[in-house]
Amino acid sequence: MTHPPAGSSSNASSPDGGGALVILGRADAALYGPLRAWISASNLAEQALKAGDDAPDFFLPDDGAHLVALRGLLEKGPVVLCFLGGSWCSFCIAKLKALNAALERRAGPAATLVAITPETGSHPRRMRSANQLRCVVLSDVDYGVGLLFGVILAVPPAIVAEMGSRGLDLARLHGVAKPMLAAPAVYLIERSGRIAMARLDLDYMTGADTEAMLTALERLG
Repeated sequence: MTHPPAGSSSNASSPDGGGALVILGRADAALYGPLRAWISASNLAEQALKAGDDAPDFFLPDDGAHLVALRGLLEKGPVVLCFLGGSWCSFCIAKLKALNAALERRAGPAATLVAITPETGSHPRRMRSANQLRCVVLSDVDYGVGLLFGVILAVPPAIVAEMGSRGLDLARLHGVAKPMLAAPAVYLIERSGRIAMARLDLDYMTGADTEAMLTALERLG
């Protein structure tokens, strides 16, 4: 289980001069509660890809604006794909770090950890730098990959407004007119492209299940 900072909404300085990142933690339960209720009321559990399905191949820009293909990553070994709410979600960042630490401790063939964020422009690079992330960070432009995996939902206006009151302009962060968000989901994809493990959480505050991921990796050999 991961334990993000317990402070209230805070700003993390950005070294590239792009302003500050707004970070929401445990003190922002007034926002995470509605987010949990919204995701729980959806049909994502039925529509999202599951273990045994084939992962769709895709090309997405990384935080350095280079196109990255899932197929190219799979040529190196299994891929752990982690969908994030965005740089504002301290729990998403903590989950990424926990998964990364577990993969680095693991003996055996390496797996590539990939974070997919709906944020565009300089925001993915700033998220990586501010949080010292050691993984591939991809920008899901126009939510295309999240839609293919079935983990994307349109954000209700009340939640958009609440996030805006906390300094989070989702439309600007995502470069769209009508913002959407990905549910927190983790996929382990084997080299063939088959999904070996799928975990869809209904709560951004849920920590990483590193043991399940490592067990699934061991089964791949």
